[in-house]
Amino acid sequence: MLAYALVPLLPRCAVVGLARGLGAVGWTFSPALQRVCEANLKVVFGDTMSARRRREIGRSSFQYFALTMLDVFWFMRATRRRVARYVRVDDSFLPMFESPPLIGCTGHIGNWEIMSTLCGLHGAPVTAVAMPLKNAFADRLLKRLRRTAGSVSVPRKGAVRSLIRSLKEGRSIALVIDQNTLTSEGGAFLPFLDLPAPTTKSAGLLWQRTRIPLFVGFCSADRHGVYTAWGSGVFPPPDAELTPEEVTLMAVKHLEAAIRTYPEQWLWSYKRWRYYREGDPAERYPFYAKPYRKGAR
Repeated sequence: MLAYALVPLLPRCAVVGLARGLGAVGWTFSPALQRVCEANLKVVFGDTMSARRRREIGRSSFQYFALTMLDVFWFMRATRRRVARYVRVDDSFLPMFESPPLIGCTGHIGNWEIMSTLCGLHGAPVTAVAMPLKNAFADRLLKRLRRTAGSVSVPRKGAVRSLIRSLKEGRSIALVIDQNTLTSEGGAFLPFLDLPAPTTKSAGLLWQRTRIPLFVGFCSADRHGVYTAWGSGVFPPPDAELTPEEVTLMAVKHLEAAIRTYPEQWLWSYKRWRYYREGDPAERYPFYAKPYRKGAR
């Protein structure tokens, strides 16, 4: 409640400073999450990255996540004016405004939440699949921010019907593709940053059913808290002979490139490689990984 009342009143520089402070404190007092971050970075970068650099990236990841969460509150006030001033649009993001419907994909990098608001303010609202936040009050605020620009969110479970309806109505959709989605939930083990992980196939399946192209979008921040929305271009051609897994992997490759370009802004504290299968290189997986068994959750 206090954040809802006070954060929107702060100048932009204060919000950025607060995010840095909160993120630094969160990093310092979260040794378990520090361990997850460093293990994930070790998986991706191996010995090419020093332990010191891994800690720097982990700490920055906490700070950018804090900024994303604070901005849920900050952009509630004077939304249109603040988005216009603090969210720049690269030409590569224009298809989301100019070519709906698209199957939009992103990951937990930069500010993934502001993109749906941005699309709505440019006359192209989206239907987003979103997991509810654990904090019910913050979850209501986030849904309100999305609705401010005409975008809506649907729960992950049973979302396919709503998404297909939106696409048929000419409305783009937004999917987060870097969460663990087990085979029992319709996912598949696909290479993610060069190591197999359970990944949602929803983007590829929706493309197969509708032949509507994909677009992978991002909203990265600079050190002043000014965002830039950018993207991948649309793909693949509607007549391509591709499986859902192949189409999904195309989207994942764009996300991987963004993570390698802006490693400080990805959510390294997420246990992305939670499971491995028989035959996978178990020694390459982080400490928290465990063998996948049917029915795992």
